[in-house]
Amino acid sequence: METKRTGWWSCPQEIQDMILNEVSRDRNSSIAHCAAVCRSWQQVIEKKTFARLTVTLKRLGDFSSMTKKRRHLIKNVWLSIDCAAVGRPTDFALYKTISSLLLELSKWEARGEFHLEISVRWAADSHQCFQYLQTGSDSHHREEPDRTVSPADHSEPARRLHSHCLMHLFARLYHASIRCLFPADFPSVPAVTSLLVRRQTKCEWISREGFNRLLDLLPNLRQIHYEPWRSLEGRNSVRNTRITVEGLHRATFCHNLAKVVVFGDFNEDFDECWRADRRWHRVPISSSRTNPRMASPEIGQAFAQISRPLVHLSLSFAADASDFFETCQRSWIWTRLTSLALTSNLLAPNKDPKIVNDMLEKAGIVALQMPKLDVMELWNGRRGLACVFRYQASRDRAGHNAKITWRSTWPLELEPRVCKAWAAVAVKRDKREGEFDVVKDPEILNFGEDEIRSHGDAIHHLQLVSEVMRPVSLWQIRYESRFLIDGASIGREAPCCLLNLPGRMV
Repeated sequence: METKRTGWWSCPQEIQDMILNEVSRDRNSSIAHCAAVCRSWQQVIEKKTFARLTVTLKRLGDFSSMTKKRRHLIKNVWLSIDCAAVGRPTDFALYKTISSLLLELSKWEARGEFHLEISVRWAADSHQCFQYLQTGSDSHHREEPDRTVSPADHSEPARRLHSHCLMHLFARLYHASIRCLFPADFPSVPAVTSLLVRRQTKCEWISREGFNRLLDLLPNLRQIHYEPWRSLEGRNSVRNTRITVEGLHRATFCHNLAKVVVFGDFNEDFDECWRADRRWHRVPISSSRTNPRMASPEIGQAFAQISRPLVHLSLSFAADASDFFETCQRSWIWTRLTSLALTSNLLAPNKDPKIVNDMLEKAGIVALQMPKLDVMELWNGRRGLACVFRYQASRDRAGHNAKITWRSTWPLELEPRVCKAWAAVAVKRDKREGEFDVVKDPEILNFGEDEIRSHGDAIHHLQLVSEVMRPVSLWQIRYESRFLIDGASIGREAPCCLLNLPGRMV
């Protein structure tokens, strides 16, 4: 006699799959243990469970056995290194940790897209003064920072900490002397197609030669997302970016690299505290530290050359757009470039409008050599300031026309020569005369420092079309800026800056 199925088993297979897929999307629940219920559950649950793996030092030894039969399910591996867990964080200890994972991945075959993320957490991150600093998976973030949380909810009662003591912690936090190197006989890793180093890695974990060698080990690399921090010392804000230039040049022209996103991160409160400490100790402050976003011209020049074979390039606070465009030659053709996003220090209310229009016109002239360009965004942002000049090509033959827009916290009149240069781009791109829109009334953002507390808030309000950084990194910047401003009283005039941050009494 046939037993009549009831409950779950009475549902058609399609309904069961829909229910399991919906449950597996819940980030707050873990259903990995349910994979043992039956084969149908195992197929659905393991596909979700193994798509993204986080590998720590404790789990590194089991990585090979755990993934041996499930490599085809894995699309993303995040190697999260806590230097405190490594023990004494020497060059060899860090190399051994990273190389162990790369050696295992070198045995894998290339199977479509595969993302590798490396993050190194320095011991000083966990100091009470920095408990608000955010770390986490690239897939987990919220759309808006939690405005209901206050610094008092996140730590013990605030204490006052002298700036020179805080500088000592900054030095440990951002300038660990660890360097990771890879020998010449290290095997290549063909499975990796995307490399990600997010802003939550604040220490300098790899040497220039090491980074270039790492890129050489990834022959099928198609994307790089790199978010280095600026040095707190008197060096240029994009010193860390220099280590990428040589390796990126080889990866671009030898490995068919298509997408590069570089975001030179910074924190204006840390900069303010650093300058106050230098003034107190009567240490000269270089011009690169007076202006946090002063970029090195050679970086812009180098990336102009690197950009030619790319499909997407975003370069934020690492090079100035004016240097990029001045390097471009008339003989250059960007045959694949569809999206370009650059920051410029010229985009500020205290700059001469003529100079700003000069750069925007130059950008339009260079864009004529980019036949597939869909979007170009030139932007800038910091506390209380946000602006973007945007060109968008027409999206279809019958609908929207190509257009340029200006969106900022202050007005700027686009001169006719700028409009003419970009109209030529639209005509050449779509081969249609007279179909070009210019926003004559620029959109003014009526926001001050209360709404735009950081460059992260500027990005949010500008509604950038291009991907300039990872969404979770943007969330972290906006979240941390609320703690720094709400929880820190930075003495801008006092010779010895006092911070109202949680920590030990000094």
